[in-house]
Amino acid sequence: MVLAVTLVASSVDTLQNGIASLVVARSEQQGVSLVAARWITVVVMIPVVLIALQGLSVLRLFLIADLLCAAIVVPVLLGLWQRMTPMAAIGGGVAGLLGAILPGWLSQGSLMAGILAASFPGSIPTLGPFVGALIASTLTSVLLAFSTRKSEM
Repeated sequence: MVLAVTLVASSVDTLQNGIASLVVARSEQQGVSLVAARWITVVVMIPVVLIALQGLSVLRLFLIADLLCAAIVVPVLLGLWQRMTPMAAIGGGVAGLLGAILPGWLSQGSLMAGILAASFPGSIPTLGPFVGALIASTLTSVLLAFSTRKSEM
């Protein structure tokens, strides 16, 4: 338990330092100081603290995060393909999110049931949302990449 808490705290600390350095590096022309970047980081972390105070299941949060990653992993990797376009990647990511909802929507007959199934009530992982996300994002990305032309730079 101590090791898990230490690893999470270390990851969050690295994330906060990265956000602060990114804000300072990207906005040196606008005169944002390191102190202001740190305050921006604190403000960005407020929603995280509010979510943590709700006492949600950590497993459920990890499953939802994994589902979001499954929805966009194929379009991101297809970015290495020369034929891939930004619009195809964005379309594939959106289709992946809809594909995650689709199995629950079709099996239970309502959009809200699909959203609930994709949010893993009771922290019980099911394969349907993951498969739907992967298939929808892959098909949409490939079809959009073939149907659009990549602009030459």
